[in-house]
Amino acid sequence: ALFDAQAWARRNRMASSRGINCGHAWQTIIADNKAVFDAHPEYRALTGGKRQGEQLCVSNLALQKLATDWALAQLRQNPSLDMVSMEPSDGYGQCECEECKKLGSISNRVFGLANVVAKAVNKEFPGKMVGLYAYAEHCEPPSFPLEPNVYVQSTVGFITGRYTFDELVQLWPK
Repeated sequence: ALFDAQAWARRNRMASSRGINCGHAWQTIIADNKAVFDAHPEYRALTGGKRQGEQLCVSNLALQKLATDWALAQLRQNPSLDMVSMEPSDGYGQCECEECKKLGSISNRVFGLANVVAKAVNKEFPGKMVGLYAYAEHCEPPSFPLEPNVYVQSTVGFITGRYTFDELVQLWPK
C-alpha cells in the first residue's frame, strides 16, 4: 500500500523533496529517558501543583539540554531524516511554574525550546530542520523570530486563542 501511495504521488507530481516530521515528540523524549525523568521530576510540567504528565518544563536548562541531546541522537541514528520533531505531547497541561510563566505565552515556551534545539541541529547538521505544528495552545506565532531551520506546519483543528485559521496562515510568515 505504501508503494502504491508513493507511485500515485510521483505520477501526480507530488514527490517530496523533504521528509516532514512534526508529530508529537515530547512523550517520546520522556519515554526514551524514563530513568532520567524518574530521577528528575522537575523536568516535567508543573500542573495542579505537581510535576506530572507528558509535557515538559521548558524553562529548565538541563531539560533543554536533554531535549537537544535527544534530537541530535535521532539525527545521528537516522541520517536519512531531514527533520526531527520537537512538537509537544498531545493534549494540554503545559507547565505552570514561575520560570515558564516568565517566558510568556505557551507559543513562546514551545517555540523557544524549538529554537534552542534548532541552533544545535544547525551546528551539527546544517540543512536539517526541527519540525512543529502550530496547534492547540501553541497555534499562534511566538513574540520572537524563529531559527531559519524551524519548520512550522499549521493545523486546521484544535485552534485556540484569538485568531482564525485564515488569520494564522497570514500571521505565521511574518
